[in-house]
Amino acid sequence: VPISEVMRSMIYLKSYGEPERARRNLAQAFPAGAKSLLSMDFSEAQRLCPQGIDIAGLMRQAAERLT
Repeated sequence: VPISEVMRSMIYLKSYGEPERARRNLAQAFPAGAKSLLSMDFSEAQRLCPQGIDIAGLMRQAAERLT
C-alpha cells in the first residue's frame, strides 16, 4: 500500500486546501478506488512507524473524505 501517497493526498487536502489535487493523487495511487483502504489492516505499519502516526486512522480519513 502506498501509504506515502495517501499521506501526500491528505496534506493537499488539509494543509494546502486543494481537494481536487488530493483526489487526483489518491486516484492515481488507487486506480481500483480508495474505499479499499477501509478493509486493510494497517496494524503492522502503525507499529513500525517511528513517528507514532495513526496510520489506520489516516487511511480511514482518506477513504472517507476523498472518495
